[in-house]
Amino acid sequence: MMNKKLLIAVGVLVIAAAALAAIYFFHIKKNQPKPFAVETKTLDAAVLPSGFPKNMPIEAGSTVLQNYEATTTDGRKQSTRVATTNKTLTAALKDYSDYFVHLGWTLIPNTDAATNTTSALLRYQDRILVISGSTNDATKQNSVSLTLTESFVQAPASNIKK
Repeated sequence: MMNKKLLIAVGVLVIAAAALAAIYFFHIKKNQPKPFAVETKTLDAAVLPSGFPKNMPIEAGSTVLQNYEATTTDGRKQSTRVATTNKTLTAALKDYSDYFVHLGWTLIPNTDAATNTTSALLRYQDRILVISGSTNDATKQNSVSLTLTESFVQAPASNIKK
């Protein structure tokens, strides 16, 4: 009789310990931060990366050199498009900057003669757009890069200017 009671008591203790361990494990596991990672998705040249206005001007005759979206495990998102331009870097950046300023973005221009680049930083709500232009030394081809970064907390879709 004693052995049966002892066996039942040990069984109850084992079940209780297993239940507590499971609760602790799942609670700790649930609250562990996800390891930081970046997932990059290359897009077809005809597809505009997400976040860019659907009617964004594309220079006739330009070639898309890079076109991708990157997301992080902590919720950030970056969309990038790099395309050639036949305009001067100053003219190409002005065209894109003027377009975004017209949509309500704030412009902070910058030129760096030492690196042969021209850039513009624009901000709208929780989004940052960097437009930069550079010249390939070997081919002398100008290109313009547009990189849109969205913050951790994304604005509701109704607040996004298209």
